[in-house]
Amino acid sequence: MADSKPKTSSPSIDPNTSNQLTSPSYVYVTPFTIECGPELKPSMVHKELLCTHSPYIRDLCATAQSYKEMIFSLDYLRRELATSVQGGNNTSSNAERIKLLLKCHTHFPFPSARDSLRSTIKNQTHAQIINAKNLLPDTKPTLPPSDSLHERLTSLRPSSVRKIAEATLEKLKKIQTTETATASHDAHKAAAQDKLLLPNTSPLAVQLLIHWLYTTKLAEVAPVLPLCELLDLAARFRIARLVQLVTGRLVATIVAQTQMPSGGLGGALAAFPAALPATLPASEHPLQDASSVDPSSSAESRPGAPDPPFLALLRYTHAHAAAPRPLRKLVVETLAWAAGPEDVDAAAQWLDHDMAVRLAMALAGRLKDAREGRVESGLVERLGGEGVGAEKREEKFEEKFEGDGDGVVE
Repeated sequence: MADSKPKTSSPSIDPNTSNQLTSPSYVYVTPFTIECGPELKPSMVHKELLCTHSPYIRDLCATAQSYKEMIFSLDYLRRELATSVQGGNNTSSNAERIKLLLKCHTHFPFPSARDSLRSTIKNQTHAQIINAKNLLPDTKPTLPPSDSLHERLTSLRPSSVRKIAEATLEKLKKIQTTETATASHDAHKAAAQDKLLLPNTSPLAVQLLIHWLYTTKLAEVAPVLPLCELLDLAARFRIARLVQLVTGRLVATIVAQTQMPSGGLGGALAAFPAALPATLPASEHPLQDASSVDPSSSAESRPGAPDPPFLALLRYTHAHAAAPRPLRKLVVETLAWAAGPEDVDAAAQWLDHDMAVRLAMALAGRLKDAREGRVESGLVERLGGEGVGAEKREEKFEEKFEGDGDGVVE
């Protein structure tokens, strides 16, 4: 499994180059945090690598660039104002504070907080200027108008300007805290801070993704449920190669289950309690291979043990209405062509309308083939070879890739 905190190096890779693939000759420089699970556990990956493989992440980071520049401007103003507040009350320090206050008032980067910040500066300036003790000795008897901020600030003693700067600094800190907090539910704001938030994805699925990003190979041992999550991520991130690989692994796992000595799915679904949870408990993500479990034994007889592969797949598609098409197709085709009547009956209630209709059509096709005396297709043939053999082709590709030396595939 890949390290959770990648090392930084140089030079960087252009994230807009979509046909570059990972290679030992490449180095990456920008840490990117993927926060996953209910507790938002952080995992680190290199941004350039993620953008190279994922058009979705690349586009997301590009559209977040303008917001990222706003974040940089806010942080710059906060740091500069903090430095000026720590300075003394001499003429040069006071002039720098006034310059920064005017910049905050006139060129603050966040439109949503601009009026609030201006009000803070205006009110703090008014509170200082109405006290004659705060004015410079040579200030005219008539105070500058409220809309002449520069004149008002330059008429105040340095100590008073410093108090205005301190209040403005606190306001900037609150704005920065608010913007950081809103990133927890805004993908573009999170991307601008080099973060990706996946609260509904398990840390194991994210580690499987990171492992593939750095090796272009699937982990040798991976349970079905995290593989389903990984396929979901690959589809969302538009990583076609990974979609094909994971689909192939899941198809091979389900086919292996149907070829067990017990035959078919072994009544695994019929023996399962008539209640599938709407959410996936943490215990369903063990670091062990669920595909090695005897599919003929029920989960009831194996407390704490992972579900047989197909049952785990059915759980996932039931709990996730927007599960990727390859997962939904695998469920339907397995039920239609490899399940017994008792398993079809047990599973049917956990299918949504679309999957139920597709299952009915597939069963009707199977019945038609039987009536016409056609040779019944196997599950692999019915799936159209989706992903089957993808890992072997990937291994051959990697051998060629490593032999080319330049790391660029045409």
